[in-house]
Amino acid sequence: MSIKKVTKSFIHQACVSLFNHLSPPLRAKIVRDGVDMSDLYSHLPPRLLIDLCMGSMPRLQNIKSVVITGALGAFEGSPKDRVILPHYARTGTWSPELHSLISNNIFQDGQGTFLDIGANIGLTCVPVASRHRVTCIAFEPDPTNFTFLKNNITRNGVNDLIQPYNLALFDTATELEMELSPDNLGDHRIRSSDVSPSAADAFNESQRRVINIKAARLDDVLINYTLSSPVVAKLDVQGAELHVLRGGTQTLPHIDLLVLEFWPYGLARAGASTDELFEYFARFPLGAILNFDRPHEIPFATTLELNDIESVIATLKGMSLHADHDFHVDIVLARESMLNVFPPRGKG
Repeated sequence: MSIKKVTKSFIHQACVSLFNHLSPPLRAKIVRDGVDMSDLYSHLPPRLLIDLCMGSMPRLQNIKSVVITGALGAFEGSPKDRVILPHYARTGTWSPELHSLISNNIFQDGQGTFLDIGANIGLTCVPVASRHRVTCIAFEPDPTNFTFLKNNITRNGVNDLIQPYNLALFDTATELEMELSPDNLGDHRIRSSDVSPSAADAFNESQRRVINIKAARLDDVLINYTLSSPVVAKLDVQGAELHVLRGGTQTLPHIDLLVLEFWPYGLARAGASTDELFEYFARFPLGAILNFDRPHEIPFATTLELNDIESVIATLKGMSLHADHDFHVDIVLARESMLNVFPPRGKG
């Protein structure tokens, strides 16, 4: 079913449910004036339609999930999410620059391994697996997102290619507290015992609902895996990047390309040191600074320019000196093997 038909169905159901909650006099007026509830669909702007679907519908009918179909496939998620699903509903895609970078170029011949650390509902690993038949290992600690991830793996027919784990990756096997964002289900975060929530609470994190989750070391989980090359990892863990890397020191040498976010505020709130994080960056000889929030920054991933890692780290240090709480950029760390895929500018 197309996004338009799904949206129309949602709005119609929302209007019917709303009608049933109105007082008898208001119902009588609507009937008397001959208002057709389905006509609302033709007159409301698309953004408002999506807001109604993602906001009004759950409250009116207690809907637990919605399925949106787009260019990457059909994906189920929570209607409480005001970021990921609405974006997919509006655009039919998710992080096209990231997909261009890791999928259309590196995995174009169908070989390799993809590690999706912070997989959410699968909008990255599922298309990688379905389009290129690449083996994926996905980690998602939130139970709700993990249920959607498993459903989306099945819905898109890639059960044989994706191994999902309901785990957070950390520097030790333990149990952690996770702060749940009420409206952005991609912004759940580990609550560090080393940092008082009130000491760094720019986004009212201390007011979030907290659940307990299981955590493991990446090296321990992958101990019996043979990772076929090239190995690409996406690390999207909202400030816990250093903790993941500490637990993956044996795996890191096998990763050809690592994409992760550099967010100083998130790192500080997770009790992490940027200087120590840079030491892990330096284990990769090449790197690049990107920002996937800027549309079409890499319209063709072959334009990616890999620089020596020392210059990348120096630039990041300068950028973060006067950064605000929202400042973040995406980093690509790469080995020399990636020069065959992304040749230096002016060569190849």
